[in-house]
Amino acid sequence: MRFDQVHVGFFTGVLAALGFIALGAAGARGTFAPAVLVVVGSAATILIITWIIARTAGSLDGTVNFRAGVDRLHQRFADAPPGEGVSSMAIITSIMEEGVSLVPEIIPARAVAVFVHDRGTRQFTALASWQADPATVVELAQQAELVQALRANAPVVSKGLCAVPVGFCPEGALMMAVRRPPAGRRPAHPAHQSDDQEPADRLAAAFLQLTSRVNFMSGLRAESRTDPLTGLANRRSLYERIEMEMAHALRHETPLSVAMIDLDHFRAYNDAYGHVAGDTLLRSISAIMVSNIRGQDMVARYGGEEFCLVMPDTDLVGGHNLLETLRTGGRDSTSELAVTLSAGLTSWDGIEDTTSFIERADQALDRAKGSGRNRVVSIQSFTEF
Repeated sequence: MRFDQVHVGFFTGVLAALGFIALGAAGARGTFAPAVLVVVGSAATILIITWIIARTAGSLDGTVNFRAGVDRLHQRFADAPPGEGVSSMAIITSIMEEGVSLVPEIIPARAVAVFVHDRGTRQFTALASWQADPATVVELAQQAELVQALRANAPVVSKGLCAVPVGFCPEGALMMAVRRPPAGRRPAHPAHQSDDQEPADRLAAAFLQLTSRVNFMSGLRAESRTDPLTGLANRRSLYERIEMEMAHALRHETPLSVAMIDLDHFRAYNDAYGHVAGDTLLRSISAIMVSNIRGQDMVARYGGEEFCLVMPDTDLVGGHNLLETLRTGGRDSTSELAVTLSAGLTSWDGIEDTTSFIERADQALDRAKGSGRNRVVSIQSFTEF
């Protein structure tokens, strides 16, 4: 038996018994008319309390069901925390795909879809759906309530639709569209007899908590793998990337080159213009390097004014050309900042570990600096020092 049925029956019986007791007591004193009022009053009280209990119990039942579903999502996230290679977007997509099926537990729904709003194109792109075919998803994406809820950053409930902001992801704002059934066909459940504004608010809060948690955790992971000054990959990310590229080079028998890059006379620049100017210079150099490398390359801050450039599928000739472009011109040049750089370049021999690989590039850098700076020196693998 349901919670609300048990409690309603119990309280109805108790109040009815009290009413009859009052009637008997009044009749014994010969005051029939007041006794009738007592009975009528008791009956009205019974009806009112019965309605309150039924409504409260039903509302609690709907809340508990939905809360249990949300707890399942939180538990799933806790049991399977995002891996190092899993993006926050992939996690949020997974949460939405699993979470849309829980929506009807708190809001009557014929169909549900979650969209990502692209601020540039102002388009809604489907991310997940429940009981919605492609035509329905397209229709939901075109509803005016979505734009209204996006602008208000609050749920918007109309006769046929609930539009609910459910958080943010790297691609934009997340919006949920819930197609409501006709009023006459909605479940006769006390939790569903309101206009759905309160349930929509509860829905928004629950999913916002989930997406905020994902974004927070992803931010922590990014901070642990990123240099805070320049925004480049840090040494931890560098070593992981080189190991990954080594495995790729072995599988596909392709070359892999690494360069160590150092800014010439950076300490003198820092002493002359101050540490703030020095930090600005490092950020500018980082941006220049990122703008010159290819999509498959990776530049990391190794420490101080020293950087490391990883170049997959690149031999010494290709790596040397890229570094010369960076040093002398191209889309951007370090010379525009009145700073020169020295670089040491080498290719992987297919055997050595990551540390030895980087050390050989660093030895090539020492030769570049020792021979006058502002140049690129390449060293073949198996070179004796």
